[in-house]
Amino acid sequence: MKKKLILPIVIIVTVLGTIVAQVAILSFGGKGRLARMPVIGNAFTIIEKGEEVIEEENPRFKEVDVLVDNLKRIIAEKEALQKEQMEVSRRQRDYIKRLLRDIEDLNRELNKTVVTLEANRSERLRARAAILEKTDPKTVALLFKSLDDEDCAGLIYNMQERQAAKIIEAYAQMGVDDITRDDNARRMADITRIIQKLVIKSDEGGE
Repeated sequence: MKKKLILPIVIIVTVLGTIVAQVAILSFGGKGRLARMPVIGNAFTIIEKGEEVIEEENPRFKEVDVLVDNLKRIIAEKEALQKEQMEVSRRQRDYIKRLLRDIEDLNRELNKTVVTLEANRSERLRARAAILEKTDPKTVALLFKSLDDEDCAGLIYNMQERQAAKIIEAYAQMGVDDITRDDNARRMADITRIIQKLVIKSDEGGE
């Protein structure tokens, strides 16, 4: 009977001793003779190899370390990709800004060029109109055959009204048949409408 009671007591004492030893190992950093005892449930298992005490890594914790390393790598790659995308977006925005500035500068230069060309054209038309005012209206009407409507309107606009009226009449009556004269009259009507636009533009301060 005494033997039956002693055996369970020995087992309980052994388990308690093991637990106390584990606590002591954790408390003293696994140093000394207690380090030779196995630790249950720790990240490292303390084993004895010859006279040297080494730590053997728990495989389950090693898997966790691998997963953590992979997660860190994925996060780092994602952050690097985001940084690269932000840099690309920044360069694109800077390029668009530069392009818009270049377009604005080009538009200003083109506007200056157009204004200069229009001024030169106006001066040229005024100079030619001054010469044609002293020319026979029928001769001027023949010249108009080789000019476009805009130039004809510009020349007539810069002439004295009396000479302009004679040229318009001569051009409308020019031709060997009624069909030709009707075509000339229709063209002169188109030229007259352009002249009216020039007059309105001049009244508004456009010239």
